[in-house]
Amino acid sequence: MENIINENYIFLNVDDVKDLDTLFNKYAKIAQEYGLVENYQKLVTGFKNREKISSTAFEDGFAIPHARIPEVKAPAIFYIRLKNKILWNALDSKDTKFIIMLIIPEGTGNYLDILSGIAKKLLKPDFRHLLETENDKAVIAKILSQQDEDQFVEHQTIKKDNKTINLVGVSACATGVVHTYMARDALLAAATELNWNLSCETQGQKGQEYPLTTEEIANADGVILATDISVEMDRFIGKKVYKVGTKQVIHNPQAELLNTLSKGKVLSKNEGEQNIFAVKNKKAWINHIMSGVSFMIPFIVFAGILFAIVTGIGKIIWGTWLDYSGTWDYNKVEYLQKNVTEIINGHEVVSDKIISGWGIGAMYLLNKFAGIGFTVMMPIMGAYIANSIAGRAAITPAFVLTFLGCTPDMWLHYAIFAEKANLMQGLGIFAALIFGFSVGYLVKWINTKWRIHRYIKPIMPIIIIPVFVSVIFGALWMFVIGNIFGLAIGYLYDGLNRLENSGVGMALVGLVLGILAGIDMGGPINKIASFSATALIFIDGGKSMGAAAASFAIAPLGCGITALIFRKRFRADKELAINASILGFMGISEGAIPFAVKYTWAAIIPNIIGSGVAAMCAGLFQVSGWVGAWGGPIIALFGGVTTWSMSYIGILWYLLAIAIGVVVHIIIFRILVEVQSKGKLTREDFKEMFQRKNHRQNRSKDSKKDSMTDFKKIVFPNHYLKFCYYNWIGNKN
Repeated sequence: MENIINENYIFLNVDDVKDLDTLFNKYAKIAQEYGLVENYQKLVTGFKNREKISSTAFEDGFAIPHARIPEVKAPAIFYIRLKNKILWNALDSKDTKFIIMLIIPEGTGNYLDILSGIAKKLLKPDFRHLLETENDKAVIAKILSQQDEDQFVEHQTIKKDNKTINLVGVSACATGVVHTYMARDALLAAATELNWNLSCETQGQKGQEYPLTTEEIANADGVILATDISVEMDRFIGKKVYKVGTKQVIHNPQAELLNTLSKGKVLSKNEGEQNIFAVKNKKAWINHIMSGVSFMIPFIVFAGILFAIVTGIGKIIWGTWLDYSGTWDYNKVEYLQKNVTEIINGHEVVSDKIISGWGIGAMYLLNKFAGIGFTVMMPIMGAYIANSIAGRAAITPAFVLTFLGCTPDMWLHYAIFAEKANLMQGLGIFAALIFGFSVGYLVKWINTKWRIHRYIKPIMPIIIIPVFVSVIFGALWMFVIGNIFGLAIGYLYDGLNRLENSGVGMALVGLVLGILAGIDMGGPINKIASFSATALIFIDGGKSMGAAAASFAIAPLGCGITALIFRKRFRADKELAINASILGFMGISEGAIPFAVKYTWAAIIPNIIGSGVAAMCAGLFQVSGWVGAWGGPIIALFGGVTTWSMSYIGILWYLLAIAIGVVVHIIIFRILVEVQSKGKLTREDFKEMFQRKNHRQNRSKDSKKDSMTDFKKIVFPNHYLKFCYYNWIGNKN
């Protein structure tokens, strides 16, 4: 094999390169002097055209610019170590100092093996350290040209008996919306890069989409389950199955596809049950909860939106005092709400309010209709947690018992419990968890461990289990346990209400909810804040929900708007910024994920702080939210937020809280990205960072540059080099 790396191609401590144009021009001319290329300008164009596809700077100050053009006479690899870093739009947002420049003719022959070996070795810290510190050119040339022993193993995993790998997959997240489809897109893109065949089914809020056929499953070499909830496994028995969360797939899809073959295990019926339903498996517990949540969300959204619309229209037409807590008389065709408190001429006046007409009757009934969603949302969650564990037979008892656990009026109050009956509260989400898991594992135990006569088996799921499990658990709860839990929850809610009703206390509650919402952008911790606030809507009058709703938009809005304002620094993120801003307006936290993947802690820290500040401000501004598990500016458009006193001035306070959180996020994010890039900042750095003049001067120039539009090239930094390697192969044709 020809020597494509030698000491003449090593350039150390270069001090006359200030930007990409200088770099490409200087070393294209050197390549022409060495007889590697006919026309250096063609080589410069080749480098720039490659940069238009996506930046070739990746992490830790390294870049691998490459040009693959017919004008190249012989392949070569230049190693360039700059004295001063240059701006290059790296994946980790750091400036670039160490450059491996690849000059490739169109017919590369076996040289791709060396190139892919270098790309693979660059992922190793020891190899990077040598390139950063070694001053002996002979040593550098040797380590660059040395074959990587492991590279052939990777190629062997890509092909199987000289046949293309065939995989099938399923993607499903807790909400069944964003992560479900992002995971599918990431897997399909990664499979294309690997030249594998992949069919991927989604199980989201629309139900089953892109369903796998029997033939596809039969021909598959493996099954990848990118799921945060439990899915039906029987059709994959006998296949090599690899299970992973949606977030891991979104971050590193190629690695997870490779893991499917290397780490997947052949699924038998018993093994499948143990893997998914094992009590000691913490991941399984989370999956069961997320399964329940995914079925509950549509009920929350239905109820919250309808409630907000009906409440908003009613208050606009008849007054802010209207809350539909009164009664409707069909004979008199009038609505009566007693003991309404109003402030008139500075005095508090209490009176009964009467509204006549079928209009108020229709709104009253629609409000009752919305209440159905709030009434059944926790029983639905409990039922489908149990279903995730034990199947359909567990749905009825878990639903009935969760409903019972949420309804204190159905419990027998005696002794001290009778005296404290007014303080008693339903368990809400705690009931869903208690009965979802207890019923689920009980039914699973009955189905798997009991020896049941074959004549009795058919009636077990439709009579024996629903009736006897419900009655036994129900009696125990109604007459013994329910009062204890209900009183404890009552004291908890009473303390929470006291805390929230003090201005500082609600600010603290809001801060905690906001921090939780900002940590993982739509993940399990975010869901804790979301569903805790949702469960409290009718306990605290939407106070917690108002704070949480304000925080949901901060991460995507902050990242998106920052990238749009500071275009020079974020010039490759234009489309990401637009998408994130739109998703942020819609209250979808997942829009910030690409920024968190690319900028890591520089994005995650402002996400947390900005979300906490927004929620804290919403608490201080006494905002109430009425749309469960949802937030962002969009819910303000149809009256989904008010003040604690049910005034629509709360919409303005709500939007102000979001604006404050976004501003805080923008400032912190911009500074941290610069710190991430340069390490230590000077006063001049701060000046330049926030000077709009600089950005206006560069706007025309930046607008001509193509931004990185392919999502997969942004979110998979750990495998970016590998992508470049396959990209060279793909470009041969």
